[in-house]
Amino acid sequence: MDLYKELLNLVDQQLEELIARRIKELETKEEQIQLIGFPLEENPTEYYLTDMDPIHSFDLNIVCGYDGYIPRGTKIVYGFSYNPNNGVASNNGKYYYLDDDHYIYDFCQFIKNQEVANDYELFEYLLDFLKDYFKEIPRITRTEMHQLIRDKNDRNYKPIREHDFSSFRGKGNAECSEYSIAAQNILSVLGYQSMYLQGTIKVGNEEEIPHAFNVVTIHEDDIERNLLVDFTNHTRIIDVHHQWVANTPYILELDCSIEEFKQKWLTGHQETQEDFQYMILDSMIMKVGINRMRQYWLEREIGIQKKIKK
Repeated sequence: MDLYKELLNLVDQQLEELIARRIKELETKEEQIQLIGFPLEENPTEYYLTDMDPIHSFDLNIVCGYDGYIPRGTKIVYGFSYNPNNGVASNNGKYYYLDDDHYIYDFCQFIKNQEVANDYELFEYLLDFLKDYFKEIPRITRTEMHQLIRDKNDRNYKPIREHDFSSFRGKGNAECSEYSIAAQNILSVLGYQSMYLQGTIKVGNEEEIPHAFNVVTIHEDDIERNLLVDFTNHTRIIDVHHQWVANTPYILELDCSIEEFKQKWLTGHQETQEDFQYMILDSMIMKVGINRMRQYWLEREIGIQKKIKK
């Protein structure tokens, strides 16, 4: 919240200069070549990610979580297929590069005009911003946007459309990873310790599905609280007649330190809690349980991919 308070007193040019300094500081701390994506059960020594050039790697680990600011140039992968016979893995165009940081400037311009009382309200405004930034009515799905052109020998050629994070803006096809990546970098610039995680979610009797979310550290009265924050599989706010009023990020408070959570993260930990929604009652908002459980799993393979292109 400290940087948010600082933003309130800045004119546009000062704001842009401050954000540019923060991004530069954060990017200099990070590796510029990263690969974030779902893990492979086997580590091939050679594989292809459909961007024309083969990438050779040894003892490969795929990052399925990231602690801190995700730098520009990072390759985000959201699906793999792997042929154990030839050691080649392909993700059929399901990737994009983090090429843009304008959403950070846009959010800071947006939030400086809001009255934010605490961290939880900032998360709610962040969800509102992301929904408006990405839009919610898709004209084309994310997979269709990344579809490849193949020849008769089934070799990959250039993708039909751009593989850039900026191409999601206003298309309505952003999913959990895009929301969580944008939230991760916005929160990091604002001074929060935040982790981006890829794993699995299961709500009630629904099928478990791949999912991305964040873990964010806040401080209330000098007490550190570590929160799992889900900006896409959010929770509802209802009135006394059980009519929908709004959506708000789903927040689960973790009962451990951030370092302890990182150790759990490395071993495929599961977080489980009774699901809930919020009810507006006069001037109060109360949490109301739902008769179902919500479960989050974390992927097991964690690492930074060192990429060497021939």
